[in-house]
This record gives sequence, C-alpha cells and structure tokens, in this order.
Amino acid sequence: MGVPVGGSSTVPAAPDPVVGSVLLGSQPCEVAPLSGFPDPAWAAPMRSARLGSALLLVASVWSSAEGTPRRPTEHSLPFGPNVVAPVPLDTLTSMPPDLTVTVEDPDADSLIITFYGRPITTPVGPDFTLVEIPDTQYYSSSLNGGSPAIFEAETGWIAAQRAIRNIAYVGHVGDIVENGENGGNPSEWLAADAAMRLLEDPDVTGLPEGIPFGVSAGNHDLGLGGNPSYNQYFGVGRFAGRSYYGGHRGGDNNNWFDRFSASGLDFIVLGLQLEYTQDPGVLHWADSLLTAYSNRRAIIVSHYLLDPGPPQTTSPRGFSRQGQAIYDGLKNHTNLILMICGHYVDEMRRSDTYNGHTIHTVMANYQNRTHGGDGWLRIMEFSPARNQIRMRTYSPTLEHFEVDADSSSQFTLDCDLSGGDGGFHPIGTFRGVPSGSTISIPWAGLQRGRMYEWYVEISDGSGTVDGPPWQFHTTENIAPLVEVTAPNGGEALTMGQRAVLEWSASDPSGIRSVDVLLSRNGSGGPWSTLISETPNTGSFNWWVTGPTTNNAYVRIVARDTFYNEALDVSDGPFQVIATTGVGDGPAGLLALDPVAPNPTRGPSHFGVVLPVAGRIALDILDVSGRRVAALASGYEAAGRREFAWDGRIGRGPAPAGLYFARLEAAGRVLTRRFAVAR
Repeated sequence: MGVPVGGSSTVPAAPDPVVGSVLLGSQPCEVAPLSGFPDPAWAAPMRSARLGSALLLVASVWSSAEGTPRRPTEHSLPFGPNVVAPVPLDTLTSMPPDLTVTVEDPDADSLIITFYGRPITTPVGPDFTLVEIPDTQYYSSSLNGGSPAIFEAETGWIAAQRAIRNIAYVGHVGDIVENGENGGNPSEWLAADAAMRLLEDPDVTGLPEGIPFGVSAGNHDLGLGGNPSYNQYFGVGRFAGRSYYGGHRGGDNNNWFDRFSASGLDFIVLGLQLEYTQDPGVLHWADSLLTAYSNRRAIIVSHYLLDPGPPQTTSPRGFSRQGQAIYDGLKNHTNLILMICGHYVDEMRRSDTYNGHTIHTVMANYQNRTHGGDGWLRIMEFSPARNQIRMRTYSPTLEHFEVDADSSSQFTLDCDLSGGDGGFHPIGTFRGVPSGSTISIPWAGLQRGRMYEWYVEISDGSGTVDGPPWQFHTTENIAPLVEVTAPNGGEALTMGQRAVLEWSASDPSGIRSVDVLLSRNGSGGPWSTLISETPNTGSFNWWVTGPTTNNAYVRIVARDTFYNEALDVSDGPFQVIATTGVGDGPAGLLALDPVAPNPTRGPSHFGVVLPVAGRIALDILDVSGRRVAALASGYEAAGRREFAWDGRIGRGPAPAGLYFARLEAAGRVLTRRFAVAR
C-alpha cells in the first residue's frame, strides 16, 4: 500500500499558518513540502522552525512495562500508527477534518511521517441509459414493410421510458431517410421530424428541452449540394439555444457535438457525418474538442465505422476506412470510451486497446428484418457501480428483448465509469518526528456528502511501514432552495379543469424528490397530499377537485440527495370554484385537451369541448391503430365533458408504450398522443 511522496495532486491552501501539529515537547520538527512541488507560502514560516506554543505539545517516553527504557539490540521497523481521529467510519459535520495518529519506533529513531488520502470511488448516482436509434430509412419511406408509425413507436417508447430508465441521451446513427432529396418531396423528412419530435415533448419526457439527442448524417441522408434537407430538419436552427447542444463545425450541422451529464459523470458526444475518405480537417476539429473537454468522457456517433466485409475467420472484424481513420486520429484520448454506428446489417462490435486504454466500437442496424427493422433499438445501460455498459436490444413494437445464442444482441463492456482516478495522493509529510509523538494535519478541500479514506506511512530512514486504511463520511446539511411560483395568490381554479401547479427547487447535490400538498383552510393546513416523491420536474398537472374554498394554498416540499428538506407555501390564498353546469360557458370550437397525466401509470383524464350537441366517439388506440378501449359512444350535450380511462385492457393493465386518444364529433376527428409507463 506504500505510495511514494509526491504525485500529481496539488497542495490545498491551509486555513491558517498551522499546517500540522506534532506533540513532542520542545524539540524541532519540520513540515516538509511534497516532492516535486514548490514550498507553499503558508508552510514557509513552519520550515526549519521550532514547533512551539502554536501547537499542542505533549512529551511521551517509550518505555517498558517496568518503566525502564527498552533498547533493542537489533534495528527494527517502526510500529504501525494508531489512529486518534477521526474515529474510523465516523460521520463528520465540521470541516476540514484533522487527521491525527500516534507513532512509535522501537529504536527511538526520528521518523518521517506521510499522510495519504483519497475519496472513496463509489457511484455518484444510479445507473443510467443511453439509447441508439439504428437506421430508420425504411420507416420514414414506408418501404420493406416499414412505416412512420414504427419510427414513432420507437421514439414514443423512449420518451415514455425516460424517467423509469433514467435515459440521459439518444443518438441516431444515420440513414434517417431512404431518399435524401427525393426529387423535392419532403414526405420522408416530415415523417422523421414528427418521430424525433416525440423526444422533445416536455409533457411526456418531464424535461423542459426533452431528452438530449443528436442525429448523425448517413449516406442516404446526403444530398447534392451539402445535405440541404438534413440541415433543414436537423440543422443548427433546431438545436441552437438548447443547453446540451455544444456547437458545430463550419456553416452546417453535418458535424456537431453535444454535452450532457448523468449520475455525476460528464460526457461529450461528437456526431461525425459519413465520409468514405475522412476529411482531416474534421479529425483536427474532433481532436481539439476531445482535448478541450478532456474532463468529459467522449462518445462518437457516426454512420459507417465498422465493415464486416467478406467472411472472416479472425476476430474482431475490421473498421471501415473512415472508422480506421477516426480511431487512429483519436485513440490517444483516454476520455474516448465508445463509438457507435449502423450502416451494415446487422450487429458487430470490437474493442481496441492503445497505451492501456480501451475504446469500444459497436454497430447495430436491423433494416433488413421484417417491417423495415421491427422497431429494434440498442439500449445502453451505464452502471457506475460495476464500471460496465450493458448492451441490450429491445423492440417497442414487439415488446420484448432480443436474446441471441452468440450474445450479439446482449453483452457487457467493461468501462471505467468511476468519479476519479481512485488513487491515494499525499496530503503532507513531517520529518524529524520523535518516537512517541502524536501528529496531526488538516485535510482541506473535501466535499460534503462523500466518503474518504486515508492512511499513514512511517519511515525511520531504513524501513517503511504503512498503516491500515481508515474511512470516514462527511455529511451535507445544507437545505435545498424551493419556491412556489403558481398558484401564488389570487388565482381561481375551476373544479373539473386542469391546473398547472409550478415551483422551482435546486440544490448543489441535486433534488431527489418533491411532494405537492394542498390546504383548503389557510397557510397553516391541514394539508392533503396531491403527489409525493415525484421527480423535480417543476410542475404538476392537477385536475381540480372540490370542495370549493376561498383560502387554498399549495405547499412544495423538496428534499436533496442527502434527504435535507425545505418547503415553501403560496404567498397568498387562491380560490377553488365550481362550474355552473354541465354545459358551462361558451363551447367554442371542438377540442380535445392534452391527456393528463402524460405519461401515465394508471388512470388518465380526457377533457372534451363540444361546440354543439350530438353523437361523439372517444376511443383509445394502440400504436397499430387497434381500439383497446371505448370511453364514449353516444349523444352528448354541448359544453365541456370529462372522461377517464383506468389504464386497463380487458382484465389486465395496458402494456407500456405509445397510445392515441381519438375523438370523432361534429364531423371532425381529433387525436392526442400519450404514453403508458410501467
């Protein structure tokens, strides 16, 4: 466990001139700088100085049980250190902690004492998921049995599963369409645009910008004159201003990069368009990005990186010409961990190691299967706890995972997903420490809410002994910030209609969950829970219920990842009022309100406005267009109506996936898309 003095860590600034203390009477003792680093300014006054009254001084004589000094006849190694503080596995509330040990040497030699420490590399968050969308050209073009509905089923499922699977990013590997320009007919691009917009739906995903995603340009997307349609539908204008969009190269979005974070880990994604001969300028751009963002793990999304080629007897199979150029040009970046692609049918992977660092390249493309690909998606489950990426293949239209005998559809890649380098680094060194001393040093710069580990190395000049590692926790006791923004006083909410309750909540450690409560009797309660342990989406759709009141308040309780809680209450009272009748108010135009909640895990509500009395039909359809539930069929008076679906088909719950509410009334048909999550 011994670690030489020095290393790559920097010396933290001390809060005061007293860097460490050695309890040894009035003998001189030096505080040494770390090897390879300049003597810090705060330590200079301590160098070669007698440690006097500024430090606690205790004399200790190492002796036998009879009280006479023991003089070994042979030279012996120092004894191991004894911990004084912090008590092992203690939870500390004050920072910085003082690391304190006692040291002894059987020969009474003066000692060199070095403290080492590191944060325990534990998962900074839960597992999270990235999703690859393979070639969708036959869905967009309705060729080979494919249809836009399958494309929408893929992206609708991803959006609905965002919270459940902790989906952090989606990458489309290209060939979005079959015919890039299609003689000026935009139908394929319109179908692709509609499908990808499901990822941007804040109501379904629960994210203001939707799920971060990027679309790489494949050979079928390339048009004469520089991808005009690709840049019309997936160009800079679509992504500019989004927090995750990093930028692009040149005047178009053919080569782009995104940034996102998940479970405390930071990532950069580079989207590189297909080039049969790689442009060295693009590689230089990519190289500069991986250098500038060396603190972010990097993923490449490109269309054609692997080439199965003719039948081979050796493994792994080869890179394409572009894939080889990208790998050769970027392999020196240790933050590059994964490259994904499509193009060839249908599954392939390889792992390449350069200077001890491994880059995984994975291909998935199912376009030659039935129905233009059967909706197969590549699900990439990142597990920081196991330092692994679990690759799985799932079809929302078939509703099952694929399992192959050769493990080509489900496999595990080893990948360092830890939060740091995991190594011990020196905290400080004391020289000339007499045997029998108690020595202490503060460990500055630690974060709250983490676990740390430290040990002490003792040398008498002839031999070295390492103490055992000791661990402690630091607690985070800072409450989050939370504010109710609506309703915040003076509003009137109507029973039977949807009201959006809004708040803001933040904390450096992240918000774990939020409770939304209602009082009808003033700011002092009593409080009834509308929803508990919900994600911090910033809003909640409430179908207003009775009884009526003129003294309603909303209370938001937010808790951070360390379960520190804070709450806020509406600044003033608001009303809950009743409707005046079934046909209340002017009916206006025929309308079908957005489904609430969306996504749903149980009952759903459907608001309908009828301009005239007449027959209506309100049905629930699955993604194939099959009717799975009938909510209304018959005569209804003009005005607002509310309908509900219990989320069941027959005797069981409806499977997770994309569904449609279809209203037929007043000679028109209206639809609303929503998702069921399980």
